[in-house]
Amino acid sequence: MSASPASVDWRKSKYCPNGRNCVEVASLPGARVAIRNSTLGDQSPMLDIQDWHEFLAKIAGRVEVGH
Repeated sequence: MSASPASVDWRKSKYCPNGRNCVEVASLPGARVAIRNSTLGDQSPMLDIQDWHEFLAKIAGRVEVGH
């Protein structure tokens, strides 16, 4: 991933309690999405998702992993 944690615009849900201990998402070039743990901020590892809709379907259990 070419983007650094500090160079992207991170967003978290308005439902995040007290603004901490949440998952944050950011748009990346090439229609990719990054995910990180807000507790660690810029020190958090980033997960680079190539296909956001497929990722959501997989975690919702609607698509078998590896297909």
